[in-house]
Amino acid sequence: MGSIWYSCNKVSAGKTSVFLSAFDRLFMFNRCKVATLTNPLETPLSFITIFGSSLLGLTEDGKRMLIWNTVDGGGSSDPFHLQSLMRTEMESIVLFDHDFTATSILHPATYINKVLVASSQGALQLWNIKTRQEFRVD
Repeated sequence: MGSIWYSCNKVSAGKTSVFLSAFDRLFMFNRCKVATLTNPLETPLSFITIFGSSLLGLTEDGKRMLIWNTVDGGGSSDPFHLQSLMRTEMESIVLFDHDFTATSILHPATYINKVLVASSQGALQLWNIKTRQEFRVD
């Protein structure tokens, strides 16, 4: 498999699968099989996490959140089934404000469809993953 496995920098685990990122690639391991998910930006990821049936990743520069939806109607009831992921491409990209550099993502347990994104500046943003909109309080 080469030296890429020595360069893995982020890992996240689901019910039956393990995801890891290395350089600009994202891999899914399921029962001794490996699938590669597409990353059209070809940029390294600094953070990955599983959120329901979605996989979320932050680009290394902290300017974007990438979202992969792992449910594609591939016939599996398991959203992280290998055959489904092999056909899965990135669903959308969230672009953050120029003065916000994202560092991590957290799902508050009682918030439906929402994740909290932290930044290196100390600010937080609450995002609805379904609508791809930031929840703002004025």
